[in-house]
Amino acid sequence: MKRPKGTFFALVLVMTLPISSVFPQRESGKPKGFLIDSQPQGATVFIENEVIGKTPCWFPYELSGRYKIWAEKRGYENWSRTLDFGNRPLSSLRFSLGAKNRKKAAWRSTLIPGWGQIYSEQKTKGKAFLTLQMAALVTLGFAQSGYSGRLDDYNQSLETYRRLGGSPTTQSEAWSDLKDAKKELDSSQRVRNVLLYSAAAIYAVNLLDAFFLFPRDLRQIEILGLPVEKPELSFGQNRITLSWAFR
Repeated sequence: MKRPKGTFFALVLVMTLPISSVFPQRESGKPKGFLIDSQPQGATVFIENEVIGKTPCWFPYELSGRYKIWAEKRGYENWSRTLDFGNRPLSSLRFSLGAKNRKKAAWRSTLIPGWGQIYSEQKTKGKAFLTLQMAALVTLGFAQSGYSGRLDDYNQSLETYRRLGGSPTTQSEAWSDLKDAKKELDSSQRVRNVLLYSAAAIYAVNLLDAFFLFPRDLRQIEILGLPVEKPELSFGQNRITLSWAFR
């Protein structure tokens, strides 16, 4: 079977072309892209919400313009930065992640109940605290509104009784209305106080839980990205050699 002449001439043309025209490269001869690494390693890296990989990893493209790069790792606070790639080529990007701690969790729960638990990777518990606190505050608001209404009724009954200038014996009807208003006021006040103490108890438990029950170990089992070194390319006249360092 004869080889088509067109294919043969195409192969000859490729073999005679400079290697740089077949494999795009920088002027220095090094491959495009940059290394992304973190301390500790194993962080998931995103560029504009696109997953790049887990550190250490190699981003094999050159970027132009401003991009937001951020990373996350369980047990550590998220890292983010906006970089301008138009100024100069980036050869490597390294950053450090701060470990989460109980003090920051307690501070967050002080501001918003449940936030500290969500911060410490206890999302279910955090949502439960937030829901309970919101429910307690809403019911407390209704109870306070009811108490205010009962207080207005009591003051109105008291004013009516005083205006009549009578006594319990001469103004029995006004006196009876005043006693009923006082009972309803006391009952409404007890309900309001119970809900107030409940809301305060939920808030206190939320703070104690965020600080004293902070998870001792937030590490996760991960497979780190390998290789960890950027590739080195060496070019010959008609061949290309790729070497990659492992550790």
